[in-house]
Amino acid sequence: MSATNAEPQGIGGWLLLPAIGLILSPIRLAFAIYTQATVLVTVTTQPAFTEPGSAFYHPNWAGYAFASLASSIALFAATLYLAWRFFTRSPKLPMRYIQWMLAVVALQWADIAVVKHNGFPMVGMSDADLYRDLVRAVIASAIWIPYFLYSKRVRNTFTEAPATATAPRVERREPAVDEW
Repeated sequence: MSATNAEPQGIGGWLLLPAIGLILSPIRLAFAIYTQATVLVTVTTQPAFTEPGSAFYHPNWAGYAFASLASSIALFAATLYLAWRFFTRSPKLPMRYIQWMLAVVALQWADIAVVKHNGFPMVGMSDADLYRDLVRAVIASAIWIPYFLYSKRVRNTFTEAPATATAPRVERREPAVDEW
């Protein structure tokens, strides 16, 4: 029995938590996309958001809503890609997962920076609400990045390239002159 067979491998142990996250994240992101699309329609059509002088008017609202929607769609696509890589046990998964975690932190930080810089009126949101997702992303990254870098289970699980179907090799022969 080799050393790698005696060590933990497969999607189990603590690796179940990222697996659950990769299953639930597309659902959460789909809801966020729906909500952000609704906000985009609202901020581009409602007079309270489009008329200068109104309490909720800001010239950058529509751009911010569009950028938020676009980033959520990108995260949704990236999450589906990661889930595919995860469940096919791709050797590329650990580094892609780390990049995804860092991208989530960067997007959360950028979101806060844009909101604070532009002074958007955040209806029904406190500063704590604004920072909550960033803190969650930082804590998750602090836990899972080292796990994906140093875990024996991760190293032993994500080793095989996904199986791809290949067409059988067909011998090609040139037709003889008399076969024309």
